[in-house]
Amino acid sequence: MEKIYSKQNYIDAITDLIANGMPEGLYLNQPSLDKLFRLDLGMTAVFTGIPNHGKSEVIDFINVRLNKLYGYKTLYFSPENPIKLHLSKLISKISEKKFESLSNEEIINATNYIADNFLIVNTNNVTTIDDILAVAEDAIINNNIKIITIDPWNRIEWQRPSGLTETEYVGVIMDQLSKFAKQHNILIELVVHPKKMQRGTDNLMQIPTLYDLNGSANFANMADYVVVVHRDFINNYTIIKAEKVKFKNYGLIGECYLKYNTETGNYEELDLPVLDEAFNTKKEETKKEIAKKIYAKQNEIKETERHNVLDVDITLFESNKQKEGKTINLYDYLFDKNNEYKSKYGQIIDKVRQAKTEEEKKKLKAEMNIPCTTISCSTGKDKSEIIGYNNLICIDIDKQDNQRSIADIFKDVCKLKYVAYAGKSVSGKGIFCIIPISNDKDKFKQHFTALKEEFERIGVIIDKNCSNINRLRYYSYDDNKYINPNANAYTKTKEIEISVSKTFNNEIGKDENEKTIIKIINILQANKDKIKNNKNLDITYSYNNWYRIGAAIANTFGQDGFKYFNAISELSTKYNLYECKDKYDELLYNPVSDISFATLIHYFTEKYSFS
Repeated sequence: MEKIYSKQNYIDAITDLIANGMPEGLYLNQPSLDKLFRLDLGMTAVFTGIPNHGKSEVIDFINVRLNKLYGYKTLYFSPENPIKLHLSKLISKISEKKFESLSNEEIINATNYIADNFLIVNTNNVTTIDDILAVAEDAIINNNIKIITIDPWNRIEWQRPSGLTETEYVGVIMDQLSKFAKQHNILIELVVHPKKMQRGTDNLMQIPTLYDLNGSANFANMADYVVVVHRDFINNYTIIKAEKVKFKNYGLIGECYLKYNTETGNYEELDLPVLDEAFNTKKEETKKEIAKKIYAKQNEIKETERHNVLDVDITLFESNKQKEGKTINLYDYLFDKNNEYKSKYGQIIDKVRQAKTEEEKKKLKAEMNIPCTTISCSTGKDKSEIIGYNNLICIDIDKQDNQRSIADIFKDVCKLKYVAYAGKSVSGKGIFCIIPISNDKDKFKQHFTALKEEFERIGVIIDKNCSNINRLRYYSYDDNKYINPNANAYTKTKEIEISVSKTFNNEIGKDENEKTIIKIINILQANKDKIKNNKNLDITYSYNNWYRIGAAIANTFGQDGFKYFNAISELSTKYNLYECKDKYDELLYNPVSDISFATLIHYFTEKYSFS
């Protein structure tokens, strides 16, 4: 094992930094908290606060948000939380309703969801830190756990060797937790009670700091984050302090105020940013007085939530044979909170995944009514009519195209800051990813080309057919999907060269259809000046004509027909090479079976003759 990083390690690290920028951590779509600190995988976070001030509530809130946004699952070691009460609190946070107001069916559905996403350790049988990490390691392998919550530290059974002070022992444990978090790329949350706090001159209980952690300074010294939770029960707001954020790219040292919803157990904005300027006045005013002023002004200042790139309209077709679809929300479709799509189509997908050969899988996909969506756009009455553009590219990574295992590729893909979603394909053998892009649809193919080359540099081959804006995607489910709705937009583009023929000759050996279309092209090109000045002479001027002519050529000549379609299209004043290529690729991928070569002859002979 090498003990010193190599030059290649340096190059790889800097290349990743240039490509993805500094890591920012996991956003919660909670503006005040997101500005203050962002937790991340591979890190350890210590939470503290006076008993009953909401440490566990804040952690549950964070973990539910991370589950909803990213699909991350949590393992709890929580001996002070009776399982019935803990489940009821999680159900309220997930459903965003008061537990007592839920129907039995809603409670059962939420309980099933919790069982799949939140594991609770039986603390009668698991007592030591080694026990906890052994259970965690098993849960990481079998349940894809991403978060471990140890709440609280003082309920762990110590295994302190003789001769080791408490501070030294805490240092050993914190080092063990830190290494475990990095090794498995998970987040560890540790609740540590503070020492007994005194009342201040205003008779209010003082808020703990990182120096007030009970037991050892090593909790603060060795954690990546130290977060303090303090509740004002009279005015119903919670002060959350970031006492330590080890790396500045993950947040700042400061405080924010959130309103605690007593019915759902969630935290809500006071519509205020992190108030650095307010806390600069704390010598003149007590924090209590500042908080009251802030709370009174809660409706005066608004802050926009960080944009959810998956919160867009897409079109859903009940099958690939359906002509007209319905508009749905992409984020709701992917997250599938109530398992609406999985319960309806999951068994069909399972049948496809269980098929032994690729031919059998294709046949099942064609025969079964599996819903399809257009991820990059929304469409009108016909799949070809784009009415809304989403600035999203959906790419396929197939097993047969790649030497590396799909599991390893999935891990690498989820590290890219511009990936908003990653999950299993309908066959279960590959994955598909959704990536936000920065430019309009005119640069869609150039973005795709740049992405294709960038993935190739990390040893991943993506399907070239994904460059079509309105490409249909079959529904698929993945219980371990990755979702990052705050993903950065991919900004790189690369111009592409499309080879097209400029001259067409009646060569010996061509079949009759080839000879006919070459004759049509030569006649049209001979009249190109007239066509440019008179749209009535342009056989592709209307979209319907252009689309049907393209379908006729694609059905007759396949991949080799683009040169013909391009030669006819480029005579129009509406011509765009990339749009032309996109349309032809779409017609190859989604052929229109009832259009033949006779359609092209019909549109041509309406305006011209072969003589």
